[in-house]
Amino acid sequence: QKKIKADKKGFTCDEQERILKYLKISEPTWYNIILCYLCLGCRRSELFSIKTENIKNGLVLIQGTKTEKSTRYINISTEFEKILLETIPFFPKTEMHWITAKFRKILNELKIEGSLHSLRHSFITNHYYLGTPAKQVQAWVGHSSIQMTMDIYTNIDPQINAKEEKNKL
Repeated sequence: QKKIKADKKGFTCDEQERILKYLKISEPTWYNIILCYLCLGCRRSELFSIKTENIKNGLVLIQGTKTEKSTRYINISTEFEKILLETIPFFPKTEMHWITAKFRKILNELKIEGSLHSLRHSFITNHYYLGTPAKQVQAWVGHSSIQMTMDIYTNIDPQINAKEEKNKL
């Protein structure tokens, strides 16, 4: 019998805010790591591949791990560039699975459903609410298909007011 995967979803703006507030107070190093995932929309292993020399002129090179489109550049602000450069030394270089377990523990404490990969869904959904062109988001996350970006990764809740979400972001 085939196992059916649970629907993947991103975090709402309120959940993102709760996660970041909690981390900023109780785990400042983790705050920056989770913020990096949320602001880059990268896969778990891609974050660990970022090197200082891959960050310049408001761009960060993400070394892909899945397809040829996975290697890509993402625009970042000067403010976020500083955070990323400060955080790189804290990226664990081995046994990346522990970051997933640690984040799961944080989510359990906050009673929020999701996973580390939900941050990638959140990045994509946030850009939908901000009005970023879908083709741009597709390029940033390294999807070969716009359909995957829009149908699988963009989590639109019909009960959420898009204008309110945009203001929260």
